[in-house]
Amino acid sequence: MTTIKIISATPGPTTTEQILELIKSQATGMTIKEISSQINRPVSMLQVYLKQLVSSKQIYTRKSQHGDFVSSPGTSHRQTSLKTIYLAIERV
Repeated sequence: MTTIKIISATPGPTTTEQILELIKSQATGMTIKEISSQINRPVSMLQVYLKQLVSSKQIYTRKSQHGDFVSSPGTSHRQTSLKTIYLAIERV
């Protein structure tokens, strides 16, 4: 027979609070992968929180072009990709 154990939340800041503090600490913003690695949450989970924060105007997004270098023997070229950067809105 399978036993189900109900667990309670651990004390401390919520995921939303962690995301906001982390983004605020970075003047140039952060990508979702950077946020994921810092707070140890999957990208799919963070997308839900980030959508809520954007819709409530606590953070905003901008697209940034980053060049990824791809090399093969004797050649190299630049491949451009767009990454979303999340930035905190300063409340006055």
